[in-house]
Amino acid sequence: MKTFVCMSPVGPYYPRGFVPVKLYCDTNVVRAWPQGFGDKKVGGNYAPTLKIGRKGNENYGCDQALWLLHDYVTEVGTMNLFVFWKNENGEDELVTPPLDGTILPGITRNSILTLMREMK
Repeated sequence: MKTFVCMSPVGPYYPRGFVPVKLYCDTNVVRAWPQGFGDKKVGGNYAPTLKIGRKGNENYGCDQALWLLHDYVTEVGTMNLFVFWKNENGEDELVTPPLDGTILPGITRNSILTLMREMK
């Protein structure tokens, strides 16, 4: 069985158009942490990200910021993040950040996880 996920192109949102999104990551800056406010719609989740986003865009031509917490990916700017890979046991695995206070619990994330569980 093959799984296909249809995504909406985001090209029109970025000046570079329909090309892969370039990501900037600054490992010295953390956007959110477990049990914090990363899962709330508050200004404190967005305002601090603007400086890093601007730095990535102006210095490196990047479209979004890739956010890490202790080497774990938590979020990519305004996008959900999923990684499909073979884990260390050779098994197919879909990985996405946990709902531990670092990201918003969204319908897109929930829908993809629900579909994947049903297809298992």
